[in-house]
Amino acid sequence: TAVAVTVTDFGVGMTPSQVARVFDRFWRADPARKRTTGGTGLGLSIALADTKLHNGWLQLVSSPKKGTTFRITLPRKQNVLFTQSPLPLGRSRS
Repeated sequence: TAVAVTVTDFGVGMTPSQVARVFDRFWRADPARKRTTGGTGLGLSIALADTKLHNGWLQLVSSPKKGTTFRITLPRKQNVLFTQSPLPLGRSRS
């Protein structure tokens, strides 16, 4: 059994060559952006490494002009029952 979280945007998407590099350390899709405003290019490589440490996987599907979907899937520990949510179940934050 596993838990999966999927995040989709309907933005500009990525080309196949960008998809091939998106998890590379320090790589950024838009080299014109300044490092002071555009990030370091480490976020997705860290997310992938952390996912692998938890024996999970991080998947990506993207099409130019159609958007991008990321899915992180993590295995659940067997024989562990949750008795309470770690977060309050109420109104979502805006």
